[in-house]
Amino acid sequence: MVSMPVNSHDAREDAGSLRATSPSLFNAERAALRLVADIYPIESLKAQVHSLCASAAQDPVAHFFCESLKDAGLYDLPDDAPVWASWNRISHLPCLDIQGRVTPATVKGVRRVETALIRSVWAFRVAMFQGVSDPAFFYEVATQMDCHLASTLAPDLHPARIPQSEWQCRSSVAQMLTSLPISFRTDPDFRLNRAQGLMAFSFTAPDPELVPRRLTPTGEVATFPERASYAAQVSCSLALALCALGFSISSDISQVWVEARNPADPACPCLLSAKIDRAAFDAVDLDNCDAREVLAGWNAVHLAADKSLAPIAATFSLAHPALSPKDCQRAPLQASSPLEGSQAQGLGTSCEADLACSSDPARELEAETLCRQLTGSCAHDVHVILAAIHKSSDDLFCQAGEHVVQSLIDGTLDGDDPDALMEAFMGVDTIAPLLREAHRLLCTPDASPNRLKQLKDAIYGQLLARGDLNQPDTANECYRWFSTYAERQLYNCLISDERQVHLVSNLSFQALSILTRLAIRLKDFDQALAWGLRAVGIAPLYATASLRLARILRMTGDQKAAKTTLCSALLWAHDPEAIGALYLSLGSLLADIGATQQARAALKKAAHLGVTVSGEAQVRLSNLEKLPAHVPHAQSVGDYPAAAVAQGTSFSASGDAAAPDPRDGSDAPSLADEEILESAGIPLAPTPQVDAAVAHGAEAAVDAGLFCVGRDLAGLLGLMRQDRTMVSMVKSLV
Repeated sequence: MVSMPVNSHDAREDAGSLRATSPSLFNAERAALRLVADIYPIESLKAQVHSLCASAAQDPVAHFFCESLKDAGLYDLPDDAPVWASWNRISHLPCLDIQGRVTPATVKGVRRVETALIRSVWAFRVAMFQGVSDPAFFYEVATQMDCHLASTLAPDLHPARIPQSEWQCRSSVAQMLTSLPISFRTDPDFRLNRAQGLMAFSFTAPDPELVPRRLTPTGEVATFPERASYAAQVSCSLALALCALGFSISSDISQVWVEARNPADPACPCLLSAKIDRAAFDAVDLDNCDAREVLAGWNAVHLAADKSLAPIAATFSLAHPALSPKDCQRAPLQASSPLEGSQAQGLGTSCEADLACSSDPARELEAETLCRQLTGSCAHDVHVILAAIHKSSDDLFCQAGEHVVQSLIDGTLDGDDPDALMEAFMGVDTIAPLLREAHRLLCTPDASPNRLKQLKDAIYGQLLARGDLNQPDTANECYRWFSTYAERQLYNCLISDERQVHLVSNLSFQALSILTRLAIRLKDFDQALAWGLRAVGIAPLYATASLRLARILRMTGDQKAAKTTLCSALLWAHDPEAIGALYLSLGSLLADIGATQQARAALKKAAHLGVTVSGEAQVRLSNLEKLPAHVPHAQSVGDYPAAAVAQGTSFSASGDAAAPDPRDGSDAPSLADEEILESAGIPLAPTPQVDAAVAHGAEAAVDAGLFCVGRDLAGLLGLMRQDRTMVSMVKSLV
């Protein structure tokens, strides 16, 4: 069996001996890292290959690098292919992600190039680690990593010695899935139900068309059946590795379900499917087995004559009820379970109801409960509804109930139709059509001012009739609205006082936002300011409301108040896109008032954090510096190059220090920039308090079985920390 470091962290432990014994080799890892800084990584790769091929002396790693990329079809891809290169700091391997629409052929070409890059990094590491530069050994290493993954990983998988929480189990699985040392994109997902002892995995089987054309150093091109057989071996080895992972994560797991999705034929979606007991798996000798034969013995695969995988009937799906307990998908409503200990601390409340975002879900539950009591008898139903109205504190529910009672008496509503009753309770709002028309006209440059004013007055009248925004905040009560569970959790942990929170409905807050925009359009700035202030008070963590208020304040000439508004929003800001937008607005304001240094620092933060505002921030930076505009390649969600080099190898070709972080250029904010912002009283978002609160909240929500809240917070944590493992975590909570 080949012995090599799974990643560069392992290799770093032998750094001293490597520097003494390894020859000066082409650093394939450095070459892959360099792509992270490139706008067009395909063009850059071609240039590197061309330069190496033109070199008189080419070492074995460089030769393997060039031949692998050429065989992968590098030169068939356009130079400006919309590809974003990043470095997976968990697996310590390069990633090439596609942005925008491309042809299926381009997708396959990029995937083949990515595989070639990964195999080249392995070749470099094994050459450095073992001092072996035989090309045959490079191919052997790649085969070992791809086709014997279970035996490679099994020694590092040990059952937890102490009981783990739900979050700890899931994060351990997500970490392992993100760090799988495999050269193909398999996109593994997982589900976990510890109460029933079940773990399930689903992954995409490698497409034979993506298997390298050369699998040996002889130069012979592998036939399609040979590549299909190789792909089958990879799939089966990965399936066993996932079983090993599932059983090692907790002693509670008695059965692992695993399936391989067919990448080539959606009509036959499954190539591998099995439900494997712990006893059956424990009997397998992972070091001395053919994974294909093992799975065939379990009837998990159908092997063709060439040992490729034939389609098979699925034995389960990730949507199976046993893998997604319904009680974990509950939404926080008015009447719900208590929270205790670390869960209450992490979520900032002792009651699940205090995680609700608006009044709408609670109203829907109240309506459903009431409708189940109705029998179809008009007299009985009217009596039941009036009694419910008398007990309810929800003005909109009462308004809807009165409407339903009148409709039952008039005979315009069928009391025997539960769907019609629910629609009557939930669809009574007459404000929604007005909001839709107002939004359409606000997007129309030449809309009639008279019609805009009519809509403003009509919406305001309807808003007053709804009643949930009529009362001001008091010393004992306040009115709030939250766009996400993350906002509510952060409010509970960082802002909330002892006042009782009354939730505002989604439509009411939307109406307030539309009214503010209408007032701005009509140049009624006094009214716009009043409504803008009210919106920020109701939704203190909703960045859009703060941005709109800052815009109104700037229009009225109050630059100081606008800056204060933006800084206050940054103090609690958490979403990277919102943070980018806030820094962009703040940078523009600071530039207007002549605070050039502060403006430059804020705009750099905007360009660095916000995907959608990055281009505009760069343009404004260029205007500030009087330099040509340069719009960098935007990061996409899931691409995390931040710690690429720090997590990568510490070797250069000659054993010197690693290459600098490719983001440490003029586009990224420096330590001096951050000091400038801090000295001006501008928060560096996300603040440590926000980061810690989100992390603790995500863990607490998952441990409490509140998966809808956990998905929101875990996804946000992944964006804030650029942590790929959270992608797997969020998917597991569906």
